[in-house]
Amino acid sequence: MLHYENDVLIAATHRQIERQHEGSTHGEFSANLVEVARRIMLEVAAVLIGLDGTEDVARLALLEECMYPLTEAVELKWTERDPSEVVREGLAAKEIFAREFVDPAISRRLALEPQQRPLDLIALLLSTQDFADDPDLPCREAIVFLAGSTLTTSTAIVATVLELERWFETNPDDRHLTADDAFLLAATNETLRLQPTAPYLPSRPSPTPCCPTVAV
Repeated sequence: MLHYENDVLIAATHRQIERQHEGSTHGEFSANLVEVARRIMLEVAAVLIGLDGTEDVARLALLEECMYPLTEAVELKWTERDPSEVVREGLAAKEIFAREFVDPAISRRLALEPQQRPLDLIALLLSTQDFADDPDLPCREAIVFLAGSTLTTSTAIVATVLELERWFETNPDDRHLTADDAFLLAATNETLRLQPTAPYLPSRPSPTPCCPTVAV
């Protein structure tokens, strides 16, 4: 966990902020927090999955282009567009995603002895019987991981910043607490309580013999 926090998350954050800072004058610059947060979390997700080389601007941009249609296809149930169009775009993005990211990652890890492989999602899947029976498994799992770890987390980051700014407007003496990890964690937890990234998950109960339906 310390490795992912110090060597991956913080490094990705610095990289994205520095890229926004390029070309600025007097040390001041503005940036779209939604885009920056998504790219930070996309870098972190790529490392956890095992997609190599996303520190490169062009590689990360290509991964981001794939992510949006893939995520919409995974969440097809909620789309407001033509589902067949969403599926078509998702399959086209999956082809690029597999060719440019997943397949090279698999090849690099298979060339290593199991004990030499990095600790990531793809490497773990390669050691299972499921991969032997289903070679497409790493690609599908990587897509689901991207959908579940990037957009929801970046949404929470942006919402937390907005809640903090509202708090500092009425409590300006607390602004120094932005350097207090405990305060930031509490703020994040409270934001997730007030603004959950998945506000509701509807379900439809099925009648069973032990729980008969009752007409009302």
